[in-house]
Amino acid sequence: MIKLWGLFKLVREMNGTKLQGIITRQNLHLEKDLLIDLLTPQGFFSLYARGALNSRRRFVGGILEVGNFVEVLTELPKAIEQQEAIMFIKEAKLIKCFEGIRNSYSKVSVLYKVMDFMNQWPKGRYEEWKIFSLLGVVLECLAQTANDHLVLHSTYLQFIVKSLYLEGLLRSDTTTLNVLLKSPLGGLSGPVLKELPKYEIAVNQVLEQIGFFRLESKKQPAKSAVLR
Repeated sequence: MIKLWGLFKLVREMNGTKLQGIITRQNLHLEKDLLIDLLTPQGFFSLYARGALNSRRRFVGGILEVGNFVEVLTELPKAIEQQEAIMFIKEAKLIKCFEGIRNSYSKVSVLYKVMDFMNQWPKGRYEEWKIFSLLGVVLECLAQTANDHLVLHSTYLQFIVKSLYLEGLLRSDTTTLNVLLKSPLGGLSGPVLKELPKYEIAVNQVLEQIGFFRLESKKQPAKSAVLR
């Protein structure tokens, strides 16, 4: 069963309605179906796209890829249990694919690391609309920024720091990370970029304090860069 993160009442109200959100995870199921995690301004939803790999009419090629901003029409099966609800995707429409990310291995790698970070958070903790907006900004930044490893890695670090701040897990007067927090995404200058290892250590210290995973070094291939 695919569980919805949220109240069952909310699920019933959204049956047959449209949701707009960014796909944060995609899993293959039964050879032709897809399991999708969708972050919307209202929160996270787990959705099931039946026959997604075979239906070119409902799901045009690549529309349900991780990182795409989509609009989906949902429905519930006739017989459901109150504790576990499956939301099916009847059809999907692409709103934005953030062109400029898919043509670079480095950018795709950062994209999946960003999504891996998102997916490891406990669901329901987010200031959903704030995190949704921040995710949209970081995807736009990745699409438009130069294909430079330092710039891309700094953007990833900034996203994590800004996410922690929005969740109330990082104070704005944290001296070491202040430059990452207050600078626009992808807008760090040369001298700061040269000190990225120092900032990464500081970010790891914060993540360890809140019981989170350590960041992988930018020199190591990210396991999350592969579809799961």
